[in-house]
Amino acid sequence: MATIPTCIECNNSFSTVEEYMGQFVRSLAKRTRQTDFDAPPDFDAIRTFVIKNAKAHLFYENGEPRFEDPSTVGFAPLYEMTNESLASFLEGSGPFQPWCEVGSRWNTRVATGDEFDSHGFLVVQEGTYRFRIEAGGLGVSSILRDRFVSEVYW
Repeated sequence: MATIPTCIECNNSFSTVEEYMGQFVRSLAKRTRQTDFDAPPDFDAIRTFVIKNAKAHLFYENGEPRFEDPSTVGFAPLYEMTNESLASFLEGSGPFQPWCEVGSRWNTRVATGDEFDSHGFLVVQEGTYRFRIEAGGLGVSSILRDRFVSEVYW
């Protein structure tokens, strides 16, 4: 898996959020609806995790740092999505979205196409994590452990 060098303080500042997300996503395997949780989910921690990952993907794959807050952040356990909302999520920006920066990692990956699933998600690890750069580098959609989906747009 690719890694991006970062300062220790920045990296460590997300440790608790990442640990929480690991536990949260593992707990989704045992749940079938939101009311099955022992305690309400920490939506602030989940939002922080989702935004952090989206920023990292845009910077690593497209060379586009995002310092401002996103305009839209959405996330949900997969089991809470209707068939229509899941189909819309998987379709994303559609096949005619603008391409990312010429020469970017993402455009190089798109040109070869061999690392993607049928919905255009880059498969980092089958069944564990996949993501897609949206709208020419203005958004990121991801699927974590085939249980949790997220979208972030700037």
